[in-house]
Amino acid sequence: MDSESEGRFDIATSAGTDEVIPVNVAADQDKAWYSRKDSKGRLEIEPAEDQPAAYISVARTDKEEEAIRGIMLYKSSPDKAVPNQLVVDGATYYCASNTSPIKMSNGNSYYLYFTYNMGVSPGRPITFIAAGSEQFRSRQSTALVADRADTSGSKSVLYGDTTMKTFIRAAFENSDHVYFNKIYAASGSDEASAKAKLLEQGCTEYCDINLNDNAGGKAVYFGYRSYTLNEKAIRMKNTDEAKAAERASQLNQAVYDIVCTVDEPFKPEGFVSQRYQIYYAPVVTIDKGNNNKASGVNLNEGTTGPEIYMYYATPYAAKEYNERAKTDKRAILSSMPGNYFSAPLTKIAFAKYDRVPYSEDLEATTSEQSNLLPWEYVMQSNNQQHIDLNEGAIKFNSDYRAEDNRISMFVQRDDGSVKPSAEITGGYIDDYEDVGYLLSIKYQIKPIYLEYIKDGMINPSGKEKFETIVNSWRKAEF
Repeated sequence: MDSESEGRFDIATSAGTDEVIPVNVAADQDKAWYSRKDSKGRLEIEPAEDQPAAYISVARTDKEEEAIRGIMLYKSSPDKAVPNQLVVDGATYYCASNTSPIKMSNGNSYYLYFTYNMGVSPGRPITFIAAGSEQFRSRQSTALVADRADTSGSKSVLYGDTTMKTFIRAAFENSDHVYFNKIYAASGSDEASAKAKLLEQGCTEYCDINLNDNAGGKAVYFGYRSYTLNEKAIRMKNTDEAKAAERASQLNQAVYDIVCTVDEPFKPEGFVSQRYQIYYAPVVTIDKGNNNKASGVNLNEGTTGPEIYMYYATPYAAKEYNERAKTDKRAILSSMPGNYFSAPLTKIAFAKYDRVPYSEDLEATTSEQSNLLPWEYVMQSNNQQHIDLNEGAIKFNSDYRAEDNRISMFVQRDDGSVKPSAEITGGYIDDYEDVGYLLSIKYQIKPIYLEYIKDGMINPSGKEKFETIVNSWRKAEF
């Protein structure tokens, strides 16, 4: 069972509460009293006396500055005092109740903490909290676990605890200015095992599509952590140069580009691209049972297709690579991603067949709700062809005909720009078998968008012009 409470809110403390989330977050949901049935299949109404119980209450607010932006669980002994607030991974968290631990059915005790920090996942005002047996749900951020606070020498690492039977997730307000500071991929024998591996890595959100769908092989899923900028800290700077420096500092770990290699060995050290000479770090999975050994995730694992591995570019990764490579005179140092890409990625999508992510249907999934900015293809590492995540994975139907199992990946940039050679020149945006509507990306959209949005704010004089031309493109039939 999953339950959720809608509306922007704050976690309730002793100051008061507006409502209670009607899910026992301490219990195995299959054994919770509201899931138990008698011998005739009727729901029982009396809770079992030997089952632990814990419920979350919330207090609502209409003020965005008062809304919480992230939650986590702090693992500790129930007989050990926990602080009212602590710093984890650089963010300050506040305890919902340090006298009421959540004693879960796995034998561990957790305390619920929340934060107003924008640099955490999801970093946006939380609109409802859900709890249930599912580790992830699309467009909800799963609460991670910490077992220690930051110290002067190191930061605490948030992780997912797959021994829990109930997971707490937070949904959040949609935003066009969201960035990714970590991306993940994991494979498993089935959907549940792949998602468990994502959670173990510290993943908080995912895209609800098996990247090996209809291709055979293992289940492969993609996940990420998103965050927002602390705009108040940027505005408080006195000069334009200081504002730009603060913004760049906050975007240091933001993902600026994603590429995939096809039919090439995994590159554990990453690589510097021939085009632009930018360093790309590998997307890896950590094996907790093997001394935290890192390995690549073959996105075509178990299929008839070639190996496919994913890599990403961030300013932080480029700087770290240059620091390692500067002692090698033969090494090619990396340029900064911001030198060639005018903005970091702010949305990620996947679509099947010849679909593109301009309308949401059963054949496409996105990290955020759609807007009117152009998407671009995620390319192969040579930047000459967009990636098909089922490249070479042949699947025959009952008539022994090869099925169309293509899955493409798309990204969207914060300023509406598109990487050269990654443009979408057409594609079906509506799910018709024989007839589709094609959307051509017109490059006039960027100056029109920049007229519509100035300094992150809506410009009313440009809004009507922007929406009129985009809507006319959407209605164009070819």
